[in-house]
Amino acid sequence: MSDIESILPSNSTPLELALEQVINRPIPNLIGDMWNPDTCPAELLGYLAFSLAVEVWDDGWTESIKRQVIKSSIPEYEIKGTVAAVKLALSKAGLGDNQIVEGRNNFTYDGSASYDGFPLYSDSDGWNEYKVILQGLLSVDQANIAKDLLAKAAPARCELWGFDFTQAIPLYNGEINYDGIYTMGVV
Repeated sequence: MSDIESILPSNSTPLELALEQVINRPIPNLIGDMWNPDTCPAELLGYLAFSLAVEVWDDGWTESIKRQVIKSSIPEYEIKGTVAAVKLALSKAGLGDNQIVEGRNNFTYDGSASYDGFPLYSDSDGWNEYKVILQGLLSVDQANIAKDLLAKAAPARCELWGFDFTQAIPLYNGEINYDGIYTMGVV
């Protein structure tokens, strides 16, 4: 017995009638579900992340974290290569709100630049370099993670010149140990 009333002529073959039944059945929108991070099957989330150019992925994450990372990848990709993307990468690394200084050339001796080792006077290069002025302590592991994230988020023509620790100098009050976890500013 057929599910759908046939519109074929009475002299149709059984094969034609069977094909009509198969073709006229509603087909679920599986492809649309696979492109949606909320409805994609959990075992296919890694493939969806790859197809959407998610740069940081870990198969050990929970399913909810994977879905959230995929959802946030499109807005992040839209701002990639901007100062906003660099600030977002810093916040993902747990560094909060920091100041980004672009370029290191054209400094003058009018007191607007400090002698902290970053500005080089009369240097025509350095327009594509930037530094990050940190507001808090940064461990070596955090610095390496931040450098990796910044390399992916910053414009391809830009180069991280360094992290400025002058506002986050560790005090000799016993809060941190000099055991290699923290540095004196060199990463």
